Amino acid sequence: MNERKMMIVILAILVLLNIGLFGYGLYQRSVRDWIPEERVDQIRQIYAQAGIPLEAEIDRDNRPAAFLELAEADLDSMAEEFLGDSFDKSYIYGTQVQYSSENIQIMIDRKTHTMTYTDSSPAIGDSWQRSLTRDNGAGQGEAQLSEEEEELALLPAAAAFAQQWLGEQIYKVESERQREGFYFLFYQRQEDRLYSFNQVQVWVTPDGVAKAKITCWEVKGETKEEYHLTPADEILYALLKTMQAEVSEEGLAVKEILRGYELETDGETQRGIPSLTVVLSNGAWYPMNCISLAEDGVQTN
Repeated sequence: MNERKMMIVILAILVLLNIGLFGYGLYQRSVRDWIPEERVDQIRQIYAQAGIPLEAEIDRDNRPAAFLELAEADLDSMAEEFLGDSFDKSYIYGTQVQYSSENIQIMIDRKTHTMTYTDSSPAIGDSWQRSLTRDNGAGQGEAQLSEEEEELALLPAAAAFAQQWLGEQIYKVESERQREGFYFLFYQRQEDRLYSFNQVQVWVTPDGVAKAKITCWEVKGETKEEYHLTPADEILYALLKTMQAEVSEEGLAVKEILRGYELETDGETQRGIPSLTVVLSNGAWYPMNCISLAEDGVQTN
């Protein structure tokens, strides 16, 4: 009888121990996969004290993310769909193919997964800027647009061009006034994730898009392998000194914190690796992934 009671007690202890271990495992996973609210508040205070307020939302979800399996996109079909039925196609050398249609020329390089687009009809160089003017007031003639006004005037045409290649969801990464035209860089966006490996660089003038470079990969799916990216608050803490060293202007703030994927090439294997990008109000970008984190000395899991 005593032995039977002892066995029951031992079994009960073992059951309770397993329940405790299971609960502790769930707790550890929740700590690893979710950033505690107090840590979010703490990093906001640190940035506020440094004079760079964190205006962006901090995603507390830090569950493991899968890598993306990438393959060669069908660039020929993309070019032919863009040009329609009227075009000439010629093979230049090796992996390069040229499409021509009236003033438009598209050069495909399958080796680099890129397309170079040129249109000879828009005015480029110094002359394109003279056509961007506004009324300077009653009887006062015309005035040259400011750089910000030029960007606002040319952005719709640049965005519409990028959407023809990347789809409706795009994100403007950079913009800059250049001699060749106003330059824009767009990334593809899938829901709340950026695909930086699919991008359009475009130079646009009031006459239209003068030239562009399109880089595209096909996303085949997710790999079985996953990566646990360093939590956002730890990345922000590691980046603070770099931001302070590189940017001296006042009034800066962290505008956005974006999750997405960047291209990693290892020999003949390519994949999209999970990344987190911190965007400042002046447009400065700080993309961080498992490779860059390791190079910067940030602890990764």
